[in-house]
Amino acid sequence: MTTVDEQIQLAEQIAKQLPEVTRNEWMRWMQVANQRGLEYAIRYAERLSTDPTMRPAIQRANQRISQAVKAKISLLQRYRPDEQRIVLGYVAWWLRVLESSQQSGNPRLQRRRR
Repeated sequence: MTTVDEQIQLAEQIAKQLPEVTRNEWMRWMQVANQRGLEYAIRYAERLSTDPTMRPAIQRANQRISQAVKAKISLLQRYRPDEQRIVLGYVAWWLRVLESSQQSGNPRLQRRRR
């Protein structure tokens, strides 16, 4: 069992690795992860990142999603499936927070650009 603070901290770390990824794109990916599991969802994002029929922004978003989640997969796999879903939901929340902070110009919460 993990604390909510740990879950939110992990979600923040993932979200900050997702510059230019919209909350909507994350939610689409998260739906796949919830239905089919993290490993499948990562492979799915990798496929979309190289699919020539996808728009470049969608390709980049899926590439970043697969990289960010892969980087934290060992931590995510320590959680029970219901806790994993909670963490992924917190990532969506963080993406909204970071998007709002960029619009308001709050440098403390802005996403890191690569």
